Amino acid sequence: MLSQEQREQLQQYRETLRAKELSELQQMVASANLQNEIGVDRQDVKQVHVFVLMQAERKRLRELNQQ
Repeated sequence: MLSQEQREQLQQYRETLRAKELSELQQMVASANLQNEIGVDRQDVKQVHVFVLMQAERKRLRELNQQ
């Protein structure tokens, strides 16, 4: 049988371990959220790039039609 002091130490150890696991999970979530935001930003940049290329192509075609 465990003594009262040993049970308290075990309980404290479990709480410390739980807090550490929770902290690690929170860091993983924060990291995943940041990666998701970076991915969205990259997608926005790709869309803008495609838009700019399309505008340039339209301008080029207009110039060809006017000649």
